Amino acid sequence: MDIKFPIVLIKDDLYLIGSERLNINMTNDSLMVRVGGGYVKFEEHITKNDRYYQRMLVVYMIKSGESLEWVIE
Repeated sequence: MDIKFPIVLIKDDLYLIGSERLNINMTNDSLMVRVGGGYVKFEEHITKNDRYYQRMLVVYMIKSGESLEWVIE
């Protein structure tokens, strides 16, 4: 999918996507992301929010003065 931001497992079904913690579940052979009160397909969510996640990481890096590696850790 040419994703340009980190997706890191935190625990169980909780993942760090960019700078947000989101729940990801497998439902009916589809990867689903919990957004608000419901679920959307992972592919749709990532495609729709790709630029947002990239921008938020850059903002966090600028504010902290740290590298991408540090921000992710």
